[in-house]
Amino acid sequence: MSQTNQPAYFKSTRPFAPEELSIGDFLRKIANECPDKRALTMLRDPATGEQRAWTYAEVLEISEAVAQQLLLQFKPGDHITLWSSNRPEWLFVQFGAAMAGLVLVAVSPASRSHELGYVLQQSDSVGIIYTRHMAKTDCGALLESLRPECPKLKVAIAFDDWADFGKRPANAPALPVVKPRQPAMIQYTSGTTGKPKGALIAHYSLVNATKTIENTFELERHSVWLNTVPLYTTSGCVFANFTCIWNRGNQVLLPNFDPVLVFRGVTEENANWIPLVPTMAIAVLDHPDRAKCDFSSVKVVVTGGSAVAPELVQRIERELKADFMMVFGQTESSSAVCLSHRKDTVEHRTGTIGYPLGGFELRICDPETNRTLNFGEIGEICMRGPSVMLSYYNMEEASKAAIDGEGWLHSGDLGTLSEEGYPQITGRLKDMIIRGGSNIYPRELEDVFSEHPDIAESAVFGIPEAKYGELVVAAIRLRPGATLDSAGVAAYLQDRVARYKVPSYVWFVDQFPLTPSGKIQKFVLRDQYLAAHPELVVAKA
Repeated sequence: MSQTNQPAYFKSTRPFAPEELSIGDFLRKIANECPDKRALTMLRDPATGEQRAWTYAEVLEISEAVAQQLLLQFKPGDHITLWSSNRPEWLFVQFGAAMAGLVLVAVSPASRSHELGYVLQQSDSVGIIYTRHMAKTDCGALLESLRPECPKLKVAIAFDDWADFGKRPANAPALPVVKPRQPAMIQYTSGTTGKPKGALIAHYSLVNATKTIENTFELERHSVWLNTVPLYTTSGCVFANFTCIWNRGNQVLLPNFDPVLVFRGVTEENANWIPLVPTMAIAVLDHPDRAKCDFSSVKVVVTGGSAVAPELVQRIERELKADFMMVFGQTESSSAVCLSHRKDTVEHRTGTIGYPLGGFELRICDPETNRTLNFGEIGEICMRGPSVMLSYYNMEEASKAAIDGEGWLHSGDLGTLSEEGYPQITGRLKDMIIRGGSNIYPRELEDVFSEHPDIAESAVFGIPEAKYGELVVAAIRLRPGATLDSAGVAAYLQDRVARYKVPSYVWFVDQFPLTPSGKIQKFVLRDQYLAAHPELVVAKA
């Protein structure tokens, strides 16, 4: 990307017509327009042939009943945690809590005592709704063990014991008036770089961000949306869920990601839209049954969540015959910020993270001075728009560091911006490796590795070193049957990158530590590498 002397600032030209709607009023609006259209579907049970499905009118009826049930035990403004894997009741609680004026705290179903206790305490949750058994864990017993350290937690409700779920109670309380600018959810960051922070997000942000996203997909009304991602993430309960509702579409919810379930969702429900983070996309493409699945109904495959290699983009389009769309967003932006056009150029689809959505502004700033840099210069990607969080809950200093006085959210991503408005990511601010005074961006090396036929995935990170400050380590997962070694990696890079960027160490791994949403946890990877190689640990002065 060429540099110019013009400030790297861009305001989206996509249309943006915000609506002052709470989540409850948003659902009522769509349900009143198409009450009899299918809204939510679970895959057919292969053993019994039974299928659970709900129309928009039924989703609204159940959600309002859940809201009234919740108001029997909580008051508007209370924080309640939802701890469960994907199930339709998750969505009904999401809508019901919003209609009751509660703030829903989403937590990963993979969380156990340490992680769950942290979220319950940090979020000031007074209640929790959960699935009694997950991954062979007795979640009720685990919760009881946390009671002493969570004094604010008063109510725990297991889905399994909620006999009146979805039924309007006798003497049902009136639902409160919920304003669009009120907080709706606390979504925790994925923890790729350390302890999670809770992003406090308003109804308005969740509703309006997804309205402009839906317009960009350009799918026919009442399309079929295959939700493959965990509901506790903004990708699942916001990006996939609310965007489908704006489309008046049918959301086919998977209980968990599994390539075989994806194939069933495509063939049995004629899915038109599929979200796949890179690790999911690779699993689908490399699965032995992939060739047996007819993907002709699929119009869009949307990929993001982490850096996406150009080679993977090309495979998706070539092998699945669908339009690839790149998405970029963060928990702090409640959903997407950038999304490519379906008919973008090859360069834009493979080399950028899309185009800013309606209502958004982007700029590139110097991370040290906050000065706006020029087009083509590498700096921190900053964004301002309708879906930016209100703050980090109960973290004033972190909030000030993330959102400056002019309302710009500092993403922590390093990149450039073109005059046409397309940003490129070069790495994470905290991931950038400084070796002997030279900046090395892991994303550049990871893109080069993605083109090697023997390499399935890679993650590049730095480790401290006394002489150079940092050294480069490349963790590499090979494709089955590959025999590449460290010497082969060095030979491959010899004519492709500058010598100082060539990793000092190559580490072959069978798998990567991942967040539940599929992002590689580089800080865990770094700790694992140093634990396995104690001779490389630099003693602190």
